[in-house]
Amino acid sequence: AGQSLILLAASKLPHTIIDYVHLIRGTKYVPLPGWLASWSELTDRLLPLALLSAAIHAWVSLYLTMYTPAAVPLGVISYLFLLLTSVLLLPLTSNLSRREYQMTFSFLSWISLVLGYIHTILARWDELASLSCLPSSHQLSILLPSLSIPAHLPLLLPWIRRKVMNIRNGYVYSGIYYRKH
Repeated sequence: AGQSLILLAASKLPHTIIDYVHLIRGTKYVPLPGWLASWSELTDRLLPLALLSAAIHAWVSLYLTMYTPAAVPLGVISYLFLLLTSVLLLPLTSNLSRREYQMTFSFLSWISLVLGYIHTILARWDELASLSCLPSSHQLSILLPSLSIPAHLPLLLPWIRRKVMNIRNGYVYSGIYYRKH
């Protein structure tokens, strides 16, 4: 579950950073840094890998009962949302408009990430509470989602969301970052 959670968070974090860059600049027309543009293009490749990792985790967990019962339903629901998100990547779903596709894709992937994050925390709560010299793999697996989920929360506020959507639709604001020509 940890690897799938890291891959899912790694596919969502660049888009959150891009939204902040657009808010700071006030426009989407200034080119993004190369590393950020190439990272955001990896989303379509990371999500199927996250689905494969979650499927392997589900099969292994059928034979190894090492989770608390409260964590299992959240993991199953997260897996189903991740499966639906991966189905949206197929060219068969091209009858959706671009806006519908982006909203559905974003919603399903964020819900999958949040549910998988809660599943991972509930599954090994005892490992999270223990301190040792080196962090466990379970503690490391929630590090990236612990950064990407709170970073995305301010973007959900209605007045910020509206501004981000307007920038995506082509509006230009005077951002914090103003480049003099």
